[in-house]
Amino acid sequence: MSKFTKIIITAFILIPVGIGWFYTGKSNRTSGSIQGSLGFPSDFIPKLVICADPIEWWKKKICIGSELDARTYELKLPKGKYTVFASVIEKMEYFQTDYRAYYSEFVKCGLSVNCKDHSPIVIEINDASTLNDINPQDWYLK
Repeated sequence: MSKFTKIIITAFILIPVGIGWFYTGKSNRTSGSIQGSLGFPSDFIPKLVICADPIEWWKKKICIGSELDARTYELKLPKGKYTVFASVIEKMEYFQTDYRAYYSEFVKCGLSVNCKDHSPIVIEINDASTLNDINPQDWYLK
């Protein structure tokens, strides 16, 4: 057997074995989901768009729309860190379409006048689980 043939045979044996060492069968694009309730400072909830805005600037926002008076939402997300907000889809007399309500410390505190911190909360998706009570309802964020 020639030296060239031995190299080719060795390559055909070792390359697949080497690939097997590095390939685990798991995707790096693990996804999970978030869900929560919606609210609006009115006697009804207008159509909203709910978005997860990635902390990494090069990634795109992931959004879904809601129906009129929708009370809950669920959004599937790939692995990563996000802030979550809701925004009015259609322009209203007293709200502009770019006005946002974040999931913030104010929401976690109970939406009370005694809660002073309106900082958006960064959530993290690590696996295929669901994060509950991600409620983008801080319409008072300044």
